[in-house]
Amino acid sequence: MLFPNRPVNWDNRDYRAYCDHRTRQKRRLRLRMSIGLGLALMVGMVLVAAGFATMTI
Repeated sequence: MLFPNRPVNWDNRDYRAYCDHRTRQKRRLRLRMSIGLGLALMVGMVLVAAGFATMTI
């Protein structure tokens, strides 16, 4: 009842494939988030450096 479109008699191979798919999906999401965080950090550092470069004493 929880997942009505799931076949009732899954064999172990289907379950392993499903788990592998979820693992790959999570890994891909984690990789995208780390790349995005790295890019945001670099852009932030460039903006801070540009701000310091334009400051006058």
